[in-house]
Amino acid sequence: MLAEKGELKAQNKNLYVASLVAQLGSFMMGYTLAYTSPAIPDMEDRGVLKTTDQISWFGSLMAIGAIFGGPIAGFFVGNYGRKVAMMMCFLPFVVGYGLISSLDNIATLYFGRILTDVGAGMVSFSTPVYIAELSSLDLRGMLVGVSHPFIGGGMLPVNALGCDDGSLGVLVLWGVCFLSTIFVALCVPETKGKSLEEITKDFNRYNRHL
Repeated sequence: MLAEKGELKAQNKNLYVASLVAQLGSFMMGYTLAYTSPAIPDMEDRGVLKTTDQISWFGSLMAIGAIFGGPIAGFFVGNYGRKVAMMMCFLPFVVGYGLISSLDNIATLYFGRILTDVGAGMVSFSTPVYIAELSSLDLRGMLVGVSHPFIGGGMLPVNALGCDDGSLGVLVLWGVCFLSTIFVALCVPETKGKSLEEITKDFNRYNRHL
């Protein structure tokens, strides 16, 4: 009985850690949702966004990017697995914010904004799918719902740090993306086509990283 309890405790620990790692994508989604709030006034002051139309487009392009993010994530989830899909979510964030921080021209800003929102759309699809497959029935609702605090946590640094020159905030996001990729690669198992028992066995192999 004690051995069974100890095994269950270890399994739950692995589950919590893997879920938190997966939710780092939700952190980046929150960052993206809040980004335009401090960024637009800063870009106006420096003459990057010069007209009301430019400001409106930059603020509203999220809807366009998110439309494509879900189907792209669905393609990776179905063909390459949930783990690969989550890792691919980080790529449009890195490239998109890199383009935005360059402040080269208005077309670059627009394209960068679309890419970051593609990443947000990919996260909104792939992360809940992964966590739902990973979790036992009694913990599934709670672990999927943790995405909301992480989204709020992503909104905090962009508003607290601001977007002056785009550098500090972008460095924070790039750091999160890099760590997320490493953690997902090393610390979480694939769930595609596997039962909870098979996933638990995979957890045992990953346990040394947790």
